[in-house]
Amino acid sequence: MTIDPTLLPGLLLLAVELLALVAFGYIVTRVALRQHDDKRALAQALIIGPSIWVLILNFILNITAGRNGAIISWVVVLLVSFVLAKRASTLLPRLRHLAGFIGAFLVLFWIMLAARQLMKIPDPGIHLGLSSYFQAGGWPPATPWNPDIRVHYHHGVDLLIGMLAPPMGPNFVLVTEVVGAYIWASFALIVAVELLSRAGWLWTITLSPLLLTAASWTLLGYLNRVPNIVQIPLPTELHTIGLRDSLGKLYWPELEPVWHSEFDGSPANIWKPLFVLSYALTFIILSQVAGSRSRSLMDAVTLAVLVGYLGIVGAELALLVLGLWCGLEAWRLLPRLVNRDIEQAQILKAAAGPLGALLLLAVGGGVLTGMLTSAPRGHLSLGWIDDPFSRQIFGRYEPLQGRIGLLGIGAISAAALAALLAWRDRFVVALSVGTVPLMIAALVVRYSTAPLDVSRFDGHARNFALLALLLAVAKSISSFKSRWRYGASIIAIALVVWPTIARPIRTLGLGASRGVNLTNPLPGVLAADSNPLHHDLQRYVINTPMSEIVASYIHDNTSVDTRIFSPHPHAMSIATGRPNASGFIGHLHQEPVRGPEYDDIRDYFEPGAVRRLGFDYIHATHAWTLQLPNHAQDWLDDPRMFEQLVSTETDALYRVKPAFLQLAPSHTPESFESLRQSGAMASTVLLAPGLLPKDSLKLAMALSHSDLIGHLDPVGAHLLTALPPTSALGTQKSDFVVLPARTAPSAFDPAARRPLWWNGQVAIYAAHSIVPPLMRPPPRHFSVRLSDVRTVGGHIAFTATFTDRATDLWSGQDWVVVATDDSLWRLPYRFGTANYTSAFVRWFDGQVQPVPETDTHEYFFLYEFDPRTGTLALWDGSTYTSLSAPHSQLQPGNWMLAARPNINRKEVGLIPVLHFTLARDGTFTYKVYEGSLDAMLVR
Repeated sequence: MTIDPTLLPGLLLLAVELLALVAFGYIVTRVALRQHDDKRALAQALIIGPSIWVLILNFILNITAGRNGAIISWVVVLLVSFVLAKRASTLLPRLRHLAGFIGAFLVLFWIMLAARQLMKIPDPGIHLGLSSYFQAGGWPPATPWNPDIRVHYHHGVDLLIGMLAPPMGPNFVLVTEVVGAYIWASFALIVAVELLSRAGWLWTITLSPLLLTAASWTLLGYLNRVPNIVQIPLPTELHTIGLRDSLGKLYWPELEPVWHSEFDGSPANIWKPLFVLSYALTFIILSQVAGSRSRSLMDAVTLAVLVGYLGIVGAELALLVLGLWCGLEAWRLLPRLVNRDIEQAQILKAAAGPLGALLLLAVGGGVLTGMLTSAPRGHLSLGWIDDPFSRQIFGRYEPLQGRIGLLGIGAISAAALAALLAWRDRFVVALSVGTVPLMIAALVVRYSTAPLDVSRFDGHARNFALLALLLAVAKSISSFKSRWRYGASIIAIALVVWPTIARPIRTLGLGASRGVNLTNPLPGVLAADSNPLHHDLQRYVINTPMSEIVASYIHDNTSVDTRIFSPHPHAMSIATGRPNASGFIGHLHQEPVRGPEYDDIRDYFEPGAVRRLGFDYIHATHAWTLQLPNHAQDWLDDPRMFEQLVSTETDALYRVKPAFLQLAPSHTPESFESLRQSGAMASTVLLAPGLLPKDSLKLAMALSHSDLIGHLDPVGAHLLTALPPTSALGTQKSDFVVLPARTAPSAFDPAARRPLWWNGQVAIYAAHSIVPPLMRPPPRHFSVRLSDVRTVGGHIAFTATFTDRATDLWSGQDWVVVATDDSLWRLPYRFGTANYTSAFVRWFDGQVQPVPETDTHEYFFLYEFDPRTGTLALWDGSTYTSLSAPHSQLQPGNWMLAARPNINRKEVGLIPVLHFTLARDGTFTYKVYEGSLDAMLVR
């Protein structure tokens, strides 16, 4: 354990705030929810107190934001506590219950905090950025990179963290770790107390560890193989060969030295506390509604408030919980309805709670509020999943060595089993029934702007099924005689519990062995360059190249809506709560993608871009300043254009003066501003396949005045607003073509192969006419020239001459055959992961290797290519030898043979050398790309 003494005052303040909210939640639970069981009241208070406070705050901030709003919310909490406490006949819990509960919570919290510090902060730009923005007084919710547009987001946890975070000491990373551990420990205790009331201590200890099952990770849809909710080893035909190895891997699995993803960690979802908090709220609400007693008005209002808060934490679960609430109320009133022994007032009383919850969901400002307004949002649609059984909705049986097998239970099977075991229990039935629509949603709902986000539906379904199964088993065990419970517990642990949680327990032990760090992570390496899942990690780091002096000046002398440019925009926003406006202008996106205007400021300090993004201040690190062009450095040093406010050895803060914004200099040729101002580009532009989604979006924003042809992919940015309009490729002709920078423009006429504009990601070519280029030509790192091309016996024979001018940018060469589109230029259109590598139907090892001793080196080889089978052969001095095993005939269509420089098989350049069209009868036509085929190698 490591403690930074300077953080203790802030941590103590955080603890006092949480303790005060727990006390408030305890009063609400005992009085408003009429919870007479000490342990259940204490457990639910851990979640109810913070939840109600944040929802109150969520509405007060619309009137007065920042510290004033927080103070008012605390006053409201005190007043409500006072009013409710006066109504209580018995309030204080028994001392032994309180002492035992505190001890259990502290142990759980300590273990969970140690485990939490093994995992990174997910999506720090939006989560930590929102928390910092809220703490600084910002409202309504807006992402730091899109400050002009309100974001209807599940911001409930970010608001909780931002308003609880002390103004001094612990940073947002440490506060997020503490709050995440607090929420997970609270959830575990809520479930454990419910199990305790049903089955006693023995079976609570037996069943509670199943909360650690790897299948309870909500976003497991990101993995190809979904874990089982529970798994049971079953003998088939016992055989000693391999049996010990199988049992060893099952009961004591090895931990890999480097984790492949967060899902190797434990406990589930602790890195995204919004999921854990959603399940805790769901559990509390449904357990209360499922009770047999009728609702009081105070009870209904409290539950409605909890559903309202769930709406800004997990909107999809809020709607489901509301529906289940209505169903449970109908179930409770059904006998009276059948007997016609019910009054209209009773129906209205039962409907009051759901109606109040619906109202809070509608006006709460979260995702549901956005759906009811014209707020920007992603596009939901229906479409059956390609492989529904990949989600293992029923489970699977997996044979292992040693003639044993592993039976895994999926969500639907677990829910059905729970309903059968406890079909009279309304709570269990509600959770089991809730599993079904969640799983259906996982199979049919499509979300175009973030396809993997719908995986949370089957994650929710697994968690509903798991909770239902735990409660149902506990209820069934309660009917066992005492002497049978011990034996059944041992069998359950040996055959069900331990095989299910062995790996999560081992990773949890890894965290416990490392201990807790009550310190702020120290800046060292960029988070993107570190491996936060390695066992010897140095905790998650936010690299903030902003000195405390500059950050303090910003806090003390600028308003929360002041826009500040920084070369490290998201770290600046997290440190100060100020927007960085680095995204696409007028477009809301939930991924922190830099817009073209921001890139122009960062790289060239374009005055027009500063003016359009509305920056009032410039945060300049000395390292960034030295990378600017000389004229930009002169501008910064000119007191007529910038006022230096504060400076340190590493950075400085400048105020932008009107004189700079009024500059109209000639634009840097490499800038997007130069491209935007080019009159020639106000024409038709083809965005070729193979562009990275973020690059194509940047170009679409910079060329919004052009007619765009092609496909724009909003996934990389999670874009919620409408994209610039584009036309389908079809047979249209375009004036300009945008290619990935690494793809040689072989299909263009030799006179049109110099790009009009380019950077390290893309290159723009004038397709039909000679247009003066905006900038210098790109480097010709690697070239291929074909000569002596002829047809011999149905094969195409040619000599390929390779020229290398950049030995350090490639390590090898290969040949590929790739599919092409239907455009005039037959461009490659199938690509691998993230569009970095062309997807090929044929691959051949190359013959060229770099020669480090030379600056320029030429190689030439003789080849024969068979277009019908896509087979390449090399002349070895006496005959042509095939470079691969025989292939079957290619499918009819358009294909391309290309040489590809690479680094360890990763494509850094693609050079098409010929195009061929294969007909159904096996005949072919081909076109050889003439002249020097030059490529810029891009890593």
